[in-house]
Amino acid sequence: MFVLCWLLIGGCTNENDEASRNSPLFRVASPEPSPSTSQVFGVDSATVPRQVSTLPQTVSGDPFDLLEGQFVEIDKWRDECTRKPRECKVETFVLPNSPYARQFTDRMQKFAKYNIYSRPGKGMRSITINGIDRDRTTTTALIRGCVFDSTILFMDGAIYDDKVISSLSIWRLQWHNNRWYLTDVTVERRFFDTDKCEESNEG
Repeated sequence: MFVLCWLLIGGCTNENDEASRNSPLFRVASPEPSPSTSQVFGVDSATVPRQVSTLPQTVSGDPFDLLEGQFVEIDKWRDECTRKPRECKVETFVLPNSPYARQFTDRMQKFAKYNIYSRPGKGMRSITINGIDRDRTTTTALIRGCVFDSTILFMDGAIYDDKVISSLSIWRLQWHNNRWYLTDVTVERRFFDTDKCEESNEG
């Protein structure tokens, strides 16, 4: 299961030893997800270690074997963007010309303009994966999960946003040039001042 929350100018965003909201903790409901589509996994949680290496550029075999590991990498890059918006290279992890490319680019431009950023160790974020739908015809995937986000955003050194938010989200990914890219993100429901993801794991 993975946890992450997409930054909003007036809302939430941004696993580390410092429990940074910028470095999400990823939890998987099912240690070995089924390759079938529309599969909802069990509730046993396992921690998925963060990857620090770059995404592999080539792959021999099934692209879906790389999906979860590269999703972790994609989220790590997104977190780096929230820490340093002026240095953000959106095309590294978001498919160009996709619905999310323009949205996230605009957000990072606003962050850079108004000097909004996150700091390691200030809050935490986790993503719990509840299910993965795989489409082998189009080599696309939907990752459904819950995000818990307590990341603190700063503006010019002062606290800008310290909301605690849980959200039920869907991440859409596309296999392109031998790697997975994010194409869109949908937040289905938000809950304030509560960890709905933890409640879901306990259920």
